[in-house]
Amino acid sequence: TTNVLPARFNRPQRSKSEDNDYANSIDLYAALGTVQNEVDAGTSLRYGTFSGVIDYRHYFNRMHGFTAGLDYFVDNSLVESYPDGGDKFLLAWHAGYDFMFWRFAIRAQGGSYITDNRGKGNFFIRAAIQYDISKNLFAQVGLKTKAGAAADWIEFGIGWKPFKW
Repeated sequence: TTNVLPARFNRPQRSKSEDNDYANSIDLYAALGTVQNEVDAGTSLRYGTFSGVIDYRHYFNRMHGFTAGLDYFVDNSLVESYPDGGDKFLLAWHAGYDFMFWRFAIRAQGGSYITDNRGKGNFFIRAAIQYDISKNLFAQVGLKTKAGAAADWIEFGIGWKPFKW
């Protein structure tokens, strides 16, 4: 035969409409969740949580991205250890990696607390899956840990990308 087969598969060229129109974005994200403290372990008593996040995201390409941002947490389970209402708030920073495919993104973020960690440990991880509802709106489900890898709370939230360039 005279047919010569290529050694590697050549991907078809993507149209310009498939490429991102931007390489950076600012994302705003708010989530509600539930947590149980160690005192109430084994019971059905759960406390509410809130996560407010502002992210800078850099898209390397359609599959890979880097994020860095600030977190504002409200953890109502801290009321047992800190009866003063102002001690339920935590401020933190984080950085992470996003693996994106179709309308989904698998997000892995690690961070640390800027304020007192209130017994949560110095380091936390957030693993999440994000679904793009539209170009500017997304939904996300995530698990936040405490002191490294111990599960702290699960969160369900919605986000918005107001600035893209």
